[in-house]
Amino acid sequence: MAAISTVLYVDPTTGDHSVILAGDTIAPALFPAAVSALASLALVQGDILYHNGTALTRLAAGTAGQVLTTGGPAGNPSWAAAGGAGVTSLTGTLNQITVSSSTGAITLTLPQDIAATSSPTFVDVTTTGIHKKGTLTYVPTNPLTTLQSSVNSHNQVVVQNSNAGTSASSNFVVNNDVSTDTTNYGEFGINSSAFSATGRLNAASIVYVAAQNYPLVLGTWTAQPIDFVVGNAASPNLRIGAANQWELAGVAGTAGQVLTSQGAAAAPTWTTLTIATPGADKQVLFNDAGTGAGDADLTWDKTANVLTLNGTIKLAGGAPGAGKVLTSDATGAGSWQTPASSSSVSLGLVYAIAAGYPLL
Repeated sequence: MAAISTVLYVDPTTGDHSVILAGDTIAPALFPAAVSALASLALVQGDILYHNGTALTRLAAGTAGQVLTTGGPAGNPSWAAAGGAGVTSLTGTLNQITVSSSTGAITLTLPQDIAATSSPTFVDVTTTGIHKKGTLTYVPTNPLTTLQSSVNSHNQVVVQNSNAGTSASSNFVVNNDVSTDTTNYGEFGINSSAFSATGRLNAASIVYVAAQNYPLVLGTWTAQPIDFVVGNAASPNLRIGAANQWELAGVAGTAGQVLTSQGAAAAPTWTTLTIATPGADKQVLFNDAGTGAGDADLTWDKTANVLTLNGTIKLAGGAPGAGKVLTSDATGAGSWQTPASSSSVSLGLVYAIAAGYPLL
């Protein structure tokens, strides 16, 4: 009897097996059939011993790189190439790709479409080239993103901030080479319903266009009007026309008209400025010669700055009254004043001629 290492004993007839641990002593006479069966297989390095359903048998060593492949409960194992026949099926399902019987790498060639029913999630995706949807009908210069569709409805790019906080807004921001997060940018945005800060641009529920540190210019590259419309009015409430004319509610007015306010509750209107006929309402207009229109007796010398009246003058203001005198104050403003009365009388020599004698 001899000491042996751990071995697996399989009955070649029944397939029953047992483990004989290292240190146990066994006699070959106890299982002669097993020893005879193993000896007949002529096992060498790399062989695999397996049961084929009838008896123990040998699977010769495979070639370098092959993998052991099972044949299932009713089949025998075998060696197969690691690459095998490659991918036998590639199935797309909701939010995933299922690969069946793959023994190698999977290569997806462009373009590959993601099903419309899928909802893939991408985090911090960095790509090269143009991000695009559809094909434009022209070739743009230096595009970053192009979006195209053909629908008889609104073609929209939607950005929503559903937060109702006092600082929430949705914004498109454009920058230049010296922009920072807080300076030198342009912005188009909408504030939340509860937005709260100082200034009209920070009011709640408003849409705004704004510039930070730069002038804001609204204009057209060619001679086209700029319209401002309130309430989807049929005519622009205010139009700056292609010829720089200003129109209110579609009306530009006529030459010489002026814009007249109608108060806080009504829109202003174009009004003709009326100048009264000279002399009809006591107004006097002077021509370049200095003659008062409608009254030749009133003249004004522009050079000497002198007003001349050929007639009498009446000053109705300043509380006129009998015996009053026109008095100027320190600023030159005149008013009618009652002269001060005298309380003393100076007596001089009174001569009376009576019969040739002096009267003393």
